[in-house]
Amino acid sequence: MLVGDNGYEQQRPEVSIANKAQTELRAWAKELGLTPAARQRMKEAGNASESGIDPELDGMVAHD
Repeated sequence: MLVGDNGYEQQRPEVSIANKAQTELRAWAKELGLTPAARQRMKEAGNASESGIDPELDGMVAHD
């Protein structure tokens, strides 16, 4: 804790920056399927065929 000019304790700016970064990192991890819960939701909501290949994504990939 920092003691400000008025004598009151204040939170260090680095702490709030780190907290915000951690919150944003968790949000991105959920969005990109990097957490176990997000991966499970992706499996349940996915439309992958029995072979495990997503037909929509496979159509976007160029095959030589």
